[in-house]
Amino acid sequence: APPPPAVPATAPAMVAPLLPGVEQVFAASPSLRPAVLVEAEVVYRKGTPPLERRTAGTWLAPFAEGRISWETLTAFEQLELSGKPREGAAFAPLPSNARDLVARAADQFIGEIDSRALEVLYHRASRLVQEDGEDRDAFTARCVDAVRGASSTKLDRLRQRHEQELRRIDERIAKEKLELERDSQDLAARQRQKQLTVASGVGDALLSGLGALFGGRRRSLGTLARRGASAARQVAEKDRMTDRARADVEESEQTIEALSMERERLAAAHAEELAALERQAEEAVAGAVEMLRITPARKDITVRRVALAWLGDEPRR
Repeated sequence: APPPPAVPATAPAMVAPLLPGVEQVFAASPSLRPAVLVEAEVVYRKGTPPLERRTAGTWLAPFAEGRISWETLTAFEQLELSGKPREGAAFAPLPSNARDLVARAADQFIGEIDSRALEVLYHRASRLVQEDGEDRDAFTARCVDAVRGASSTKLDRLRQRHEQELRRIDERIAKEKLELERDSQDLAARQRQKQLTVASGVGDALLSGLGALFGGRRRSLGTLARRGASAARQVAEKDRMTDRARADVEESEQTIEALSMERERLAAAHAEELAALERQAEEAVAGAVEMLRITPARKDITVRRVALAWLGDEPRR
């Protein structure tokens, strides 16, 4: 009988390299490359200014030519790794000394972190230190507020002086407005008196003329002339008084306008003076912010976990 047909051999499944005693974690990717994963807590301390910062996180460093590339050590916030690889995943080759490298990774990690400085902004005058997550602009603004608070007495005195100057101007304007109201009333009264005087003179002239025309009591031309001259003098006097009242009104109006312009000028000058102080505070802070570089002591670096991580695509930092 003919032999049974041969069953084609299946390709062996690719499995992760075995490293006894080494924890391994895997990304859900079809193509994986090795790296060292370190979970640790780092404490940065400084006596002056008093400062303590704690950083707990996960760091990754890839393998490179038979060693761990610590110079490219990077902290990551989100890593999705599991205890088993994806079925059929392909693994990049491991260095032959990978097991020894992972075993020494904790000490080498401490040495690498010990050489890396934490940079923190510091404002010496206000003794303020940059907070976690605070950018330079926010820290500078906080320092400016602190400087303003320290110089608040000076600013308060300046504002009080400004208020007093403006209050004196306002009082003078109010006084001139009252004077303008009185002058306007006087002008109106003078104008009415002038109108009455003119009307009275015209009326007398008409009556005298009619009396002479219709045979009333005769009056000499001299009397009529004297009465006309007297009325003219009265009208002229009323004109002078009216002109004087009008001049008083115009003077008050001009004074109020001048005072109002002076008030605007003072208000603008006060605002500029305050703005200059604000700029001085900002410039003083900007020039006084310094960078502190704090390196952790080896005793303040605690390694919690070391594992061999098989990574796929670039993980998110």
